Amino acid sequence: IARVDLAQVLRAVLQDHELALRHRRLQLRESIDGPAPVVGDADGLRVVIDNLVSNAIKFSPLGGVIDVRLQSDATAAEQDVQVIVTDEGPGVAPGEEERIFDPAVRGSAALASGA
Repeated sequence: IARVDLAQVLRAVLQDHELALRHRRLQLRESIDGPAPVVGDADGLRVVIDNLVSNAIKFSPLGGVIDVRLQSDATAAEQDVQVIVTDEGPGVAPGEEERIFDPAVRGSAALASGA
């Protein structure tokens, strides 16, 4: 656990996926403002963000759009940071939201698409 700039982590993940984005002709719209310091496990945060971006690429239709935003809301006591990944894929079915981060769980949309 250490101080991590989430903006740097997010930029690195997006750079790692440039080839896949181009291959699927996906348009990436990103909004990453300034540094976003958080305290956490840098490797673990990278894995979570990588999974979100990978799934967006995998389930977006060819030529689709993926929006990636990093928002921070600083208050006097602390700073809230959110990573928001939005795509044009089928999404998570109602009732499956709580389970999507469980190991080896695949949503019904993923199963239906054969992905």
